[in-house]
Amino acid sequence: MSDLSPGRKSVIVEIAGERHVLRSDASPEYTGSVAAHVDAAIRSISLGNVLEPHRAAILAALTVTDDLFRTRSELATLREEHVRARRELEQLREQYDTAREELQALREEIVRRSSRVAYLLERAVDSARQEDGVELSAPLTSPEV
Repeated sequence: MSDLSPGRKSVIVEIAGERHVLRSDASPEYTGSVAAHVDAAIRSISLGNVLEPHRAAILAALTVTDDLFRTRSELATLREEHVRARRELEQLREQYDTAREELQALREEIVRRSSRVAYLLERAVDSARQEDGVELSAPLTSPEV
């Protein structure tokens, strides 16, 4: 391992019945896992077929590459959906905030109008009492408007 740069590791793997020494910055476990995947792809292609090893390797490479491209496409679609969902969530948050502000304004308006109605009702009652000759027990108060 003297010819390796720091951090690079040699890993001996078996692919399609042949031993290979791979050098990688990745962990030996990861490198072995990748090699096992390639080996499984070649074996899968070779099952029931009499193929020259290089043809099986080429077909396996095409299969693995096709899987990679399809996965990339799916990932791109998922990312687009994620961006759309985030935008929609942001719009919903803005709508929610606006609705909360409107609700608060309506609550304040209800309180203001309720005070006004109470004041007018008190005045009407007092006016009716005066017409009937009943004295007021308390002075009229102005509502907080």
